[in-house]
Amino acid sequence: MKKTSMTILLTALLSLSSSLRAEPITKVEITTSDESDAKRIYIGPEFMWSHFRGGLKTKWHDYCFKKNVYYGGIRLGYEYLKPEAYYLNTDAIIALGSEHKHIIKEKNDILRDKKIAYHVKKALKGHSGHAWLNIEQRLGYTFASSLIPRCTISFYGAPGYHYEHIRKNIAQWWYLATGVKTLQQFGESFLVGCDVKVMYAFGAHRHGNLILPVSLGNRSFWGYEFGTPLVWTLGECQRFDIELKPYILKLNTNSSETIFGARAEFGYKF
Repeated sequence: MKKTSMTILLTALLSLSSSLRAEPITKVEITTSDESDAKRIYIGPEFMWSHFRGGLKTKWHDYCFKKNVYYGGIRLGYEYLKPEAYYLNTDAIIALGSEHKHIIKEKNDILRDKKIAYHVKKALKGHSGHAWLNIEQRLGYTFASSLIPRCTISFYGAPGYHYEHIRKNIAQWWYLATGVKTLQQFGESFLVGCDVKVMYAFGAHRHGNLILPVSLGNRSFWGYEFGTPLVWTLGECQRFDIELKPYILKLNTNSSETIFGARAEFGYKF
């Protein structure tokens, strides 16, 4: 009996020792990656203030005036941004605007008639207010900075198209642009950047008696844009983001028109 008890005890000890040395049957590993998803779509509202003070001319006379136009619209696009890879950005904006002195009148007309679609249609056709359209396709390459940690630098070239319709006066042209976009990450969810672009417009065309402030009757001209994006990433996987970007835009360096704008983009990475 004693021998049997010793045999059972020895067998139990050997089994316990074997179970302690054995690895678990299942093992769960959680892996994380420091590299964000490269593809991003975005959409959001945008507001612009066009300030002009200078001279214009018609077929009959020259004159000097001051004008402020306020625009509101929507911007949407697709972006591919990944360090040490090609850079791609398709971007479009459509906006409607009105001069300061006409805002109250147009607002009262809409409230009285209650036909918002009709007034928007008139604005898009240029019969009332201002219509603005811009489409741009960026192509380039993104580097990871070796001097500043967690910083990307994207160099690009871009063809684009711009169109304005201002009370039966039209200005439209094609342009080529080149620029650089940087993004510096601070912490896990905040980024600050710089976006600088130089544009060369060509083949400008206008229709109407009035030479528009931006084109001044020229067929070609230079312009630039400077912006500072501020980005917050959201969610557990940081797939969502909010970008605020104030900027200054000069469509024609020879024109007295200067545009100050700000946009709020809501993005999703995948």
